[in-house]
Amino acid sequence: MSVLFVAADLQVREINELVAIQPVCAGFRNVDAEQMHLTLHYIGAVDGNRNTTVTDVLGTVNARVFSIVVDGVGQFRGADGAIILWAGINGSAELLDLHASVGRALAAERFEMERRPYAPHVTLGRCSQSVPDSVVADFLSRNQGLSVRPVSVTSFSLYSSSVVSGGAPTYHREKTYPLEP
Repeated sequence: MSVLFVAADLQVREINELVAIQPVCAGFRNVDAEQMHLTLHYIGAVDGNRNTTVTDVLGTVNARVFSIVVDGVGQFRGADGAIILWAGINGSAELLDLHASVGRALAAERFEMERRPYAPHVTLGRCSQSVPDSVVADFLSRNQGLSVRPVSVTSFSLYSSSVVSGGAPTYHREKTYPLEP
């Protein structure tokens, strides 16, 4: 079984700007630069026979190249109690259209979709419960005005995820789908 998700990839310049603000402290696990992405849809565990179906159905999605804006930072609590720090993405009409198009294509093949409202963001890292609240508050305060020049989205990809030792997920790009110019 593979755990799959669909994401827009970020350009190196934007990734470098996000890496530069990641906190460095005990109990904080940064997301590696090559693993940063903007999730469009989480699919979940899929058996090998359905992997081909996902790959094929995503090929039917049509969308044009567009830009997004990285704007501000925030936090949410994970199911395990860890605090996840993220950079926000302004939900442009084009991004929301791509999200909806991918969702419709997956739903047509009876893939279960996430029920929570779409909240576009790029995960920067996870704080264990041992990280003092003051470290998180300081990070949020220092970076609340984060704004990265418009980021061009030229493709989206199907990713698989696996957990390696230490509990950190590793993502593998299965297939990339270019957007129309």
